[in-house]
Amino acid sequence: MNPVGCLSCTAWGTLWSSSQDEREQSIGNEAAIISYVVVIAAILGAWLIELARGGDGMPYTWLGAVGGVSFVAALGYLNWRR
Repeated sequence: MNPVGCLSCTAWGTLWSSSQDEREQSIGNEAAIISYVVVIAAILGAWLIELARGGDGMPYTWLGAVGGVSFVAALGYLNWRR
């Protein structure tokens, strides 16, 4: 049971359900894409602010690089696996 008290709330069910239907999988995929875009925008924004303040931007460069490399590695793995 979730904190609100309902057993079939979509968000809670999507996060904790062991057997998801196509709708829940689609919602999860769309939520992941939106969160990825927000994180990428935050990293790029922080990098630009760091550069504008005279910094070298390296912490954000590394975060962006790790995200990019992990994305390419995941694409390669999933294409090879399927």
